[in-house]
Amino acid sequence: MQPRDELINLENEWYAALLAPIEERASSVEKLRAILADGYINTVSEGTILKKDGDIANFGSGRYVVRSLKLTGEMKVYPEDDSNAVSAVVTGADEVEATYDSVDVSGSYHWTDFWVKDGNGAWRCVASHGSRDTPPPVLAKVHMQPRDELIKLEKEWYAALRAPIAESVEKLRAILADGYINTVSEGTILEKNDDIANFESGRYVVRSLKLKEDMKVRPEDDPNAVSAVVFGADEVEASFDGRDVSGSYRWTDTWVKDATGAWRCVASHGSRTTSPPALAQ
Repeated sequence: MQPRDELINLENEWYAALLAPIEERASSVEKLRAILADGYINTVSEGTILKKDGDIANFGSGRYVVRSLKLTGEMKVYPEDDSNAVSAVVTGADEVEATYDSVDVSGSYHWTDFWVKDGNGAWRCVASHGSRDTPPPVLAKVHMQPRDELIKLEKEWYAALRAPIAESVEKLRAILADGYINTVSEGTILEKNDDIANFESGRYVVRSLKLKEDMKVRPEDDPNAVSAVVFGADEVEASFDGRDVSGSYRWTDTWVKDATGAWRCVASHGSRTTSPPALAQ
């Protein structure tokens, strides 16, 4: 095939992945991982740079949600007809309806994608650059206060614990930092993979999870904050290995911003305020 045909096919697959239903998001993430080179860089319209993992994480976690994506003109490929080409550029324009952290980022965009062939002869996108034709974007810099951002993430965490397993596990992996540590109420320490595995395997089952009071965030109103703490209390109906571990708990979550500017939880600590816990025994 000529570069034009191959690359337009790949661009259309990229479109389809971004528009896939939420239940197909895992397969869409795999498609994006195959399309983008490991060193991929995305320069969004106001100049923020996102690397491959950060860009995919924004989509996989549901931070970036595309409702509609329509090409507004023909894509152009350079070179079009050199079958020996090992690098190429694709340009295009589209009309997007989308949200980022629930903020509307819809608009008209022009974009340029840079492609190279890898060692196997497969085209991989190494860089993208987008320009918004309508008012200034908020896609990569949503100036929410830490309180608003973190309470939203805590509520997504609550929802994930009560959602279907596959959807929940992806959300938890996006929320928790790779080095996440959970100290449960009697002092047992669980790392990220162990904590998620207990939930995914059905060892830990949440039947009901109700917040008992408003969450508190420190700092509340510093838009430049890169770390923060969230405090809360809830009433839980749950079981661990078939044993009832229901009760009232107080908890503290520590959050930091990662290299992409996304908040990730690095540590949690819980204390049971009723009878002694059996959660981690």
